[in-house]
Amino acid sequence: MGNTQSNQVQKVEDNEEVGEQVRYRNKGSKRPHNDSRGSNDSNSSNRTSKRISGLFGTSSKTGEIRRDTFVAALDIGTTFSGYAISLLTDYNKDPLNIQTFNWISRFDGHVTYKMPSDLLLRPDGTFHSFGYDAEYNYANLPTRQHKLWYYFKSFKMMLYESPKLNRFTVIKDVTGKEIFALDVFCYCIYFLKNDIMTKLQQQIDIVQESDIHFVLTVPAIWSDKAKQFMREAAERARIEGSKLSLALEPEAAAIFCQHVPTTRQTYIGFPPSLTSAKDTTLKYLVVDLGGGTVDITGFHSTPDGVLRELMSARGGDWGSNAINDSFVKYLGNIFTFKVIDEFRSNHPEEYMNLLASFERKKIVFDPEKDDRVTLSFPVTLRTAIKKEFEKKPELYLQDSPFSDSVQIIHDKMVISKDAFAEYFAETIAALIRSLTCLLSRNKYGIETILLVGGFANCPVLQKAIHNNFSNFRIIIPHEANVAVLKGAILFGRNPHTVKARVIRKTYGVRSCNNYDPDKHPPEKRIVLNGQLVVGNIFDTHIISNQIAEVGQKFAREIYYPVIDSQSTVTVEIYTADGKAPLFVTDRESSYLGKLVVELHSSRKSFLNTNSRKVQVRFKFDGTEIEVEAMVIKTKEIVSAKFDFLG
Repeated sequence: MGNTQSNQVQKVEDNEEVGEQVRYRNKGSKRPHNDSRGSNDSNSSNRTSKRISGLFGTSSKTGEIRRDTFVAALDIGTTFSGYAISLLTDYNKDPLNIQTFNWISRFDGHVTYKMPSDLLLRPDGTFHSFGYDAEYNYANLPTRQHKLWYYFKSFKMMLYESPKLNRFTVIKDVTGKEIFALDVFCYCIYFLKNDIMTKLQQQIDIVQESDIHFVLTVPAIWSDKAKQFMREAAERARIEGSKLSLALEPEAAAIFCQHVPTTRQTYIGFPPSLTSAKDTTLKYLVVDLGGGTVDITGFHSTPDGVLRELMSARGGDWGSNAINDSFVKYLGNIFTFKVIDEFRSNHPEEYMNLLASFERKKIVFDPEKDDRVTLSFPVTLRTAIKKEFEKKPELYLQDSPFSDSVQIIHDKMVISKDAFAEYFAETIAALIRSLTCLLSRNKYGIETILLVGGFANCPVLQKAIHNNFSNFRIIIPHEANVAVLKGAILFGRNPHTVKARVIRKTYGVRSCNNYDPDKHPPEKRIVLNGQLVVGNIFDTHIISNQIAEVGQKFAREIYYPVIDSQSTVTVEIYTADGKAPLFVTDRESSYLGKLVVELHSSRKSFLNTNSRKVQVRFKFDGTEIEVEAMVIKTKEIVSAKFDFLG
């Protein structure tokens, strides 16, 4: 059996030159009646437009259009999740003819464009429900059953926060019980995929999963590990790999806004010099304001509708969920964390209702119009406070330092506008600092800031950005909360709208090169196969901030096995945030994963290492890293796969 263990490969110093259609019948608009299920968004299906020209120029249909009968976009957010569907014939008439869905809370009948990213699993770890159903079912479990069932909420952030993410990473539910994270994401994707199939089969005679190309949205600031994790979760959910694309969320939003007419966008205080300008080219920031993270990417839009990245994506964990955390902390400071934690554990339905009420208030809160904010105050929390302090909450507050900022009046909690605004302070300050770093010198020539995501319509946020960046035009599309979802559909149809991307990190592989006394420290040299070589070299493939053009032919690197008996070449991949280090053992270098190139068939004819040189070409022009590998001697294309999760 061949040796499959090769942590280093030898690099060739001198790169060598190598020379029938399905018929569908509309069955009407049958829709399910379960309160928490989605219903069609009627506003999305009756538009027609022969030529779409928005603020960002004319929309582009350049490149090969994906011809699948349907494209379905899945957006699993930190707080809310949803999906959208596009039929090819509808896209050809109007790309914005995209079907989205409304979802209804089973607690209070509140209608949203997306459902909560809540997952409920049975005690044996099998799927039970997702979204509003999971929220409702968990809250109504029999007493003491909550500790047996698995309930996951706002779990997406673990992919951003886990630098050592792998296939065996576990995730904790709200009570601290652990389960494999890959299973959690697989269940969510499986639910969304099956719900899409249910919707389509209610309206169409014959539809199969093979008729659908799926697009899964991911933050642009996510690591390659997190992207591969989502792809593997989707494939475990029985989405075929060739029928799946990953869309970067800011890119999707930018593509959507290429299509949206100016009449369907809100402008905030842009300079008079731009009021009459007819934009044929534009440089702008997309600020995707999610629940967990904020994604910031710059784009250059050209007259033909092509998008080019101006800078690599950046951002952080300053999503709107941090504001919810500030509110819960505020409650803990008032009534003690002991009382709040017991309230959350013993009365999950009332606790979730309180946070849902806060969520709706924070999106519309405007300190210039609202003197106070009123929330429902749960009876069970009132009882817990009275039991703990032996006095009514009203009397307890009168003697506390918070008496001027909050009042309890019967079943209402009234919070002063100054106290409510304070919940936003830390999150918005982090966003403003990041934008200031980008725009203070404005070396990219940014003219406009585009706000998208569920938090984009918040008046507090809008005014903070306008006050700090009054020289920039600020735009919020009317459908800011589904801009990423609809943009993902458009990306799925035409993935070549974005023509250039900026590389976020420097990528290299661990290799073994001939010893060069002018470059290498003498203590690094070793003897291998009778030659003086140096190991642990960081062999650079591409550097950070380099522009990768779509379709660009990236440099080919040629490697060969270190020993003759190898049946695979395993290439270790490393990254760095700035310039390339000399060695992979340097502090600036981080291990990413490995590339495994199969050599089985080539080994039959050529037994020595020089005859089995492998040409490897990484492709950095898409939303995921890809690779091509070929045995030079035979011109044989061999299997090559990345593994960032091993």
